[in-house]
Amino acid sequence: LRREEGELVERGSLFRRFPEHQDTVLEVLEADRATDREEDPGTLDLSATRLGRYEFAAGKPLGEGAFGKVYQAWDARLRRHVAIKVPRPNKLDKDIFLREARAVSQLKHRNICTVYDVDEDDGRPYLVMELIEGPKLSERLSRQRLSTEEAVRIVYEVALALDEAHAQGVVHRDLKPAN
Repeated sequence: LRREEGELVERGSLFRRFPEHQDTVLEVLEADRATDREEDPGTLDLSATRLGRYEFAAGKPLGEGAFGKVYQAWDARLRRHVAIKVPRPNKLDKDIFLREARAVSQLKHRNICTVYDVDEDDGRPYLVMELIEGPKLSERLSRQRLSTEEAVRIVYEVALALDEAHAQGVVHRDLKPAN
């Protein structure tokens, strides 16, 4: 998260903070450096304006993370807006992607978006999810500080969702206010 906000994170500070996980820290930092050296392969070519049966509403992603980008699209068959997660090709193992999609699709909780579909278009897999309307928490936090009561309520709701996911063996791995 610090890196996404433009803050430089020193290797030494991570080693001091997580001395028992130095190998993992090195792996993550090396993967980050490798990703930085590449052109951004996670950018979806929206000149086609569709992926499978889904028509993209706009070219700008709703969000992005280390795994990929999320776009808004229109499902003409069911006549609803959806969110489509497109993994970066360099972060992709199709078997793992499908296994994770299946696991997440089994989660049923008011604070977890519903997975509608997983598919492939021209060899590129994607995940179709419920589109949650409204501002991201990160946008609200950039405008104003939350009251203690509201912060506690949000943390409580997130904790309930994480508890449900963890009970089903699912770990989020990219939890942040922008999601």
